[in-house]
Amino acid sequence: MSTPNNRIFDKFLSLIKDKSLSNLITDEEMTFLLNLFLNESSSIRFKTCKKNLKLIAKSDFYSQSFVANGVDKAYVIGKYPDDANSEAIEYFVNVEDFETPFVFDPITLTFTLTELPQDNVNIECGYNFIGQFNDDLNDEECWILAHGMIISWNSQYLNNMENLKNRLTTKDFNMFSPANLLKELGELRKNSLIEMRNLIVSYSFDSDFKGFN
Repeated sequence: MSTPNNRIFDKFLSLIKDKSLSNLITDEEMTFLLNLFLNESSSIRFKTCKKNLKLIAKSDFYSQSFVANGVDKAYVIGKYPDDANSEAIEYFVNVEDFETPFVFDPITLTFTLTELPQDNVNIECGYNFIGQFNDDLNDEECWILAHGMIISWNSQYLNNMENLKNRLTTKDFNMFSPANLLKELGELRKNSLIEMRNLIVSYSFDSDFKGFN
């Protein structure tokens, strides 16, 4: 079994109220950013996980362009992620930049359009593979990783605010963004670290504790 990253991403997004994440230009950018947070959470903050978090399939966005010949409705792409969990991958077909209905066969890597496209129009077929852990993670492990992502996300905001504060005078900084915001971010980081620590302690010393990795 494998665990698609979006099971963890959904938990992370439920814990924060930051609307700026949803305003990123593309789904590809969103996937890239969330995977950065998840990588830090799994490799640095959750080293005591009983599952192998190093066995992963990295996210991959792929598209391939075709030109319709007025005869064929089927188009074969040149690559596909190995052993992709069906929950971790989304497919798309655009005809002249408009989404169009299709079916996809992961065995033959064939996109078959529902309707025959007009001759000489541009067609783009591809997928957005959000990535996955190749081990089967339970809900508790997913929640711990999500809380670790919170700390990474919060650290990014703190760094941005600290850099802004260093570039501005105290007066200008207070006019641009109240100092209370920096204090709140610091409190959020402290609380996130405490929550993460408590979750890991509870996880590590449950009845089937097998030792630290």
